[in-house]
Amino acid sequence: PSVQPFAPFAPQFQYTQSVIGGSAYFDGTGDYLTLPNNATTTIGSSDYTFEGWFYTPAVSALQTLYTYGSGSGGFRVFFNLTNLWFLNGATTIFQPTNVIRANEWIHVALVRSGSGTNNTAVWINGTRAAQQTNTTSFVAAPPQLGMESTSSNPYTGYMSSVRLVKSALYNPANASIPIPTAPFTNSSSPAFLLNFTNAGIIDGTMDNVLETVGNA
Repeated sequence: PSVQPFAPFAPQFQYTQSVIGGSAYFDGTGDYLTLPNNATTTIGSSDYTFEGWFYTPAVSALQTLYTYGSGSGGFRVFFNLTNLWFLNGATTIFQPTNVIRANEWIHVALVRSGSGTNNTAVWINGTRAAQQTNTTSFVAAPPQLGMESTSSNPYTGYMSSVRLVKSALYNPANASIPIPTAPFTNSSSPAFLLNFTNAGIIDGTMDNVLETVGNA
């Protein structure tokens, strides 16, 4: 089953950025986003929160949500048909299973808090899916969404309200966290915040999918 819009009359309201937010579409053939590599986005050994909403129409091959750093000093967040991976270099930190589903918006939150045991956790739709210890000082490198390097494991689908905050917004000891109900704001002083509300063309009725081509 799927939810389909239907109304015999004109819509009762139109699109509003602050209430509804936005999303970016990655087509799986080369779309990715590279962010500045500077003191603002450098994690090092500090606490951090990476979270966002993700929707993919076909969960099959390995796909990249986020990468940062390189080698043993970097981390990567991947998923495939049912599993989600958090890797430190080539080392798997955790791999929760049966947490990813196609054709569904999924909220993912990855947090490191302090340097003690089980200081890192990931929540899927508000429920903690895995917890582990990780104290790596991550090597500075451009953060990237939707692709590993420039050609590996591309992401296909939509991302919305993606942010990195250099502090722990959630406690890894908690089995559950509240799921966000509105687009993120700058109140948490994020290293980056991507609400994807700057579309070149906006459909106020929210009935059409529009994609600009070239330099439109």
